[in-house]
Amino acid sequence: MKNMTLAILALSITSFAAPLHAQSHHKNLHEAHLKALDEDKNGGVNREEYSRFMEIAYNDLDKNHDNFLSKNELKGIVTDAQFAQMDKNSDGRISKEEYMKQVLSDFKTADRGNDGELK
Repeated sequence: MKNMTLAILALSITSFAAPLHAQSHHKNLHEAHLKALDEDKNGGVNREEYSRFMEIAYNDLDKNHDNFLSKNELKGIVTDAQFAQMDKNSDGRISKEEYMKQVLSDFKTADRGNDGELK
């Protein structure tokens, strides 16, 4: 499950780097990934399911349990430019608020049907 968590997180969090990629990044989520996130098994991943998963992923990535993500903790998942873009207050670390704002923005971008679900 941990490898799937990292795969889904990497696909989501890196999507904001390239707008064209962000428009279609949900297509890159393998069906098994979507099934893993689809808690109510209705065939789609809603914002709440996605948000819960991303909060779990944040906590898994926070290796030193300081409630922030460092560049080292995100190494191999985001580039330096992506990290800087997510680090809105430029303090060199990503708060849960900064992280969730980004991944939920990614969700909204990926929700091309504007129905609140990724399918």
